[in-house]
Amino acid sequence: MFKFKKYRKYRNILILLLFLSFYSTNLVFANQTETTDQAQEVISVTNAEIPAVEKSQNRIFLATSETPTVEKTTPGISKEKNMLPVLELKGGVKEAQPERIPLLKTWLQGNYATGNWVGLRSKLEEHGIDIQSSYYNGDWMNFRGGTTSATHLKALGVIDTSVELDTQKLGLWSGGKLLTRFQNKHGMGSSQDQIGDYQLLDTYDTQRFGHISEYYYEQSLFNDVFKVKVGKQDANYDFCALNSGFNFANASFSYMPTVPLPSYPNPAMGLVTTIKPTSWSSIKSGWYDGEGLGGQTGFQALDSRRKSFFIEELGVTPNIKNHQGNYFVGYWLHTGHVDEYTNGDVRTFGQDNGWYLGAEQMILKENKDSEDTQGLTILGQFGWRPSDRSEVSRYWGLGVQYQGLLPKRDNDIIGFATANAGFSGRLKEYDTTGAGDLDGRYGAENALEMFYKVQLTPWLAVQPDMQVIMHPNGQQKSSFLMGLRTFITF
Repeated sequence: MFKFKKYRKYRNILILLLFLSFYSTNLVFANQTETTDQAQEVISVTNAEIPAVEKSQNRIFLATSETPTVEKTTPGISKEKNMLPVLELKGGVKEAQPERIPLLKTWLQGNYATGNWVGLRSKLEEHGIDIQSSYYNGDWMNFRGGTTSATHLKALGVIDTSVELDTQKLGLWSGGKLLTRFQNKHGMGSSQDQIGDYQLLDTYDTQRFGHISEYYYEQSLFNDVFKVKVGKQDANYDFCALNSGFNFANASFSYMPTVPLPSYPNPAMGLVTTIKPTSWSSIKSGWYDGEGLGGQTGFQALDSRRKSFFIEELGVTPNIKNHQGNYFVGYWLHTGHVDEYTNGDVRTFGQDNGWYLGAEQMILKENKDSEDTQGLTILGQFGWRPSDRSEVSRYWGLGVQYQGLLPKRDNDIIGFATANAGFSGRLKEYDTTGAGDLDGRYGAENALEMFYKVQLTPWLAVQPDMQVIMHPNGQQKSSFLMGLRTFITF
């Protein structure tokens, strides 16, 4: 039986935030209504006096059925159009009272669960201060296979809060951006306790932590042709990233298991440069601390004895008849001593390395609008690294997803994909314990995933998810799991 006591405080905080946001929205709406009512007057004229009203050139006229009996020189009378200005009768032109929008509808159509903070959020953004906060919750249940036959509900959550400063809006210089991000992960999913899979069925299913995961400065130059970013950062924001892959729960669709990126939950100090020769191409280069941990400050990277991680990536983003694409190829190098996987004489290598490919392409588009993203997108991945110094020597992933498949559900997304992590052939005969026990893993771990993401409001989405993990970690019984993911933007 799953115990929710340890997570009750987080759920109570979420409920309190939702209540406060609803109250603040009510306060703003009430003030606006009161001001509008005081500023406007209602023009009350009977049908006998005014049969019809016309509006022309910002003046309201009375259309009479017979010619008014007035002198030609009488002021205020339009003889040519046979009109009597109401303007002089009522003292001015009055605007119609705006339609009132229901409070609940206003809140649900907003971009944030906490609203606009009585106008404070917009004021801050105008002055270059952007505060973003979100919460992720993943509930998973394993129905068969894995490391245990017991069926338990497992839950995990991640709090993500960032503050971004725009130097131009702050009145300083153009092109600068300073970002700080805090993350807290609590709870435990099924991968570690029930499945034992290598790829992780949920991207966020890692050890518990709470730390400042990112703080960096980014400067754009020459109309964004050149960018440089320095500081503690998550490499997956710049490298090896498919936008469509982030919609899937399985970690391999976010970052390939053959590429040891300094990413969640362990970003590292780094330096990244980006050159865009054209609007649709880019050349990225990155250096990161090869031993970075998320809980560290990042300045340990200044020690010359530490390992380093280098990565290069070439990318293109063609737009073929309004069908957007994203393609990239990359190479990475990790310095430091790496022991060979063998039971014979062990060699020590001075580095580890590999390369990877990624692609996503919209092949069916519902609307001609270039900004519209409804349609069918396919994605593919491939990664390789030497089998004599790594557990997973090859990886491939394939998937499809469709946005707006159902009528009147333009922002919903449905997806299906498979991820295959191939273990090194040397692991089958490798002694991992030193006691003569062989690793004995199967050739590969294969994950099949299907989901439907329901965008209930701009700030709330729920995603039922189903996965089949075949041969978790190459050793365990195949597993079948179902889960529910929730995303809230505050």
